[in-house]
Formats: sequence, C-alpha cells, structure tokens
Amino acid sequence: MSFNILKKELIEGVVRGLYLFYGPEAYMAGHYAKEVERLIIEPFAKDVSYNLFDGKADLWAIYNACVASPFFGERRLVVVKDSGLFKPAPADGAQKRVGGQKRDSAKKREEPQKQVEMSLGYIIDHLPKSTCLLIMEPTADKRTSLYKHIAEKGLVVEFALQPQSKLESWAMTIAGRGGMKFTRDALRLFIDVAGDSMTEVRSELDKLLMYVSGKRGITAEDVAAVCHIPLRAKIFDLLDNIAAGRRKQAMIELDALLREREPAMRIMSVLSGHLVLLLQIKALADGGARLSEATKLMGLHSYRAEKLWRQGARVSAGDVALAIEQCHIQDVAVKSGQIGDIPALQLLVASIKL
Repeated sequence: MSFNILKKELIEGVVRGLYLFYGPEAYMAGHYAKEVERLIIEPFAKDVSYNLFDGKADLWAIYNACVASPFFGERRLVVVKDSGLFKPAPADGAQKRVGGQKRDSAKKREEPQKQVEMSLGYIIDHLPKSTCLLIMEPTADKRTSLYKHIAEKGLVVEFALQPQSKLESWAMTIAGRGGMKFTRDALRLFIDVAGDSMTEVRSELDKLLMYVSGKRGITAEDVAAVCHIPLRAKIFDLLDNIAAGRRKQAMIELDALLREREPAMRIMSVLSGHLVLLLQIKALADGGARLSEATKLMGLHSYRAEKLWRQGARVSAGDVALAIEQCHIQDVAVKSGQIGDIPALQLLVASIKL
C-alpha cells in the first residue's frame, strides 16, 4: 500500500519530489505533510524555501515557486491545497483556459513570457530535483490523466477515514498521556458520538480531557456531559425502548428531543433512515452474512454496525418494514396538511411495534 510506503520512507528520511495526498482524513494527511516539511526545511529557512498555495490554483505562481532555487538548504517545499485542479473544467467558450483560469487574447499579448499554456502536468514534468511538490486534495479521480501522471512520477497516498478500532486506540493513547483512562462503556460511547474523522475525535477529546481534569478516569457520564450526542444515537435508544416494550420511556425520550428544539420532521427523517439501515443489516444477517461483511457492504463504522446488528437480532423484518411504511404515511400526512408535524411524530412513535 502507498501509505505504508510513505510511512517507511519518511522513517528512513527519504522524501520524494512529488506527492499527492487525498481523502477525507485531513488530520492524518496534515500530520504526514508536517513530516515531509520537517525532513526538508529547517525552521529558520521556512520563509524562503517554503510556499503554500491554498485555494484556487494560480499555476504560473506555483510554477515560479517550484523552479526557484532553495535557500539555506538543498531543497525547497511547495504545497498546493484544495486547488480545484482535479475537478472537471467547465466549457470555456471563446476564452482560453490556462491552468484553470480564464485569460483572453488581449491579456496573452500583455504577457509574452507566458506563451506556454501552463498546466500541472507541465509543472510536474519540469520539476527540479531540488523541489518537493506536495499536492493535497479532498478527492481525486483515479481515472483522470492527471492522477495517473502523478502516480507515474511520484507517490499517491489516499487518507481514508480510520476504522473504529483505530480511533479507539488513538483516543486511549492520547488520554493515557494525560494519566486518564476510559471505562469500556465510556470509550465506546465517545467514539460513537465524537465523529468519523480524527479531526472531530481530537476536538471532542480535548474538551473531554479538560472536563475530567483532576479525576481518576473517564466515565460514560462524563462523555454524555461534555460531548454532543447526535440525533442518530438518541434514535438508537428510543427504538431500543420500543423493542423492549418500554413505550412510556420512548415517549419521554421523544418529548426530551422536542424540548431540545429538534425539528419534528428531522427526527422523523432520521428515524426512518435508521429503520431502513436496520432492515438492510437484518436482511444481510438473515442471508448468512457475518457482521464484518455487513459492515463493509453497508459502508458503516464498526461500532454503529454492531449496534444495528444487535438491535436487528431483537426485532422481526416484518415489523421493521411496517414501521418504515408508517413513517412514510405520517410524512405524507404532514406534507399534505392533514396533521401537524409534532402530533404526527408522536403518533408514529406511539404506534411503532418492534
């Protein structure tokens, strides 16, 4: 894997001349970008041997930065972030497009030194050995010629969202550095509510560690007190109470959501979406799939998939399908003006049988 190659080479102090980092896990991509910078640029030379282009690309400026000589060292680093160069270019009509920017013929005549139609491919092909060009994008289409060109000339690394187990281990490590330890329930709740990315997890963890400062450990009550519990997690509890026959408790939880000013139609939408996922994972389980297979097929994080899996084992597919139909009926009734959104939601929760 290219990620393992990157990690191994940086440990050995090897930095290539061209990288493309892409994917949703921006925290990890940023970490390795810092490692590349640390190996190439001395801190005192950053002002003269480092260039950052963040946003819509000016390819001539990037080219000039790349071909400039390094100072106070053997190499320079040019970082290009969120350039938009990996997005399909719109039709340019009568104007010429140069490196993602429109330039008309008059401007061309004013800039005789820029008769070459600049492109990222041209920059890559003329990259000096003294320059490291690091491109960081949220997404990159593997089918494009630009992607293939970079893969041929340098190293392409995808930074995907980390699995639940990795996020748990990472959170425990950071908490452990501060002398804190999660209870098992607290850790599972924290990972479920903190978000999918390392950026979100780190932000929530920093707040949690400040809250528990002076305590001996982190409990589920601490997590609930500090971290925002997303609506989807509360829907889990609401349906668990319905499935267990605790209808009164389910209605109490619904009232609490409404008091928190959660829009009734949003609650109904999330509830309906949860039921659809529940039916899908139950169908996979009934078809002989294992939890790991269902998790991958549905594109869910393992903790969420495990909770759906356990919940699905306690209900029948017919009841779930009927509940989905009831969601649709109440949605239509609200949108056609037959009933208000809050009474419709209350009627829905009161009538669902799992």
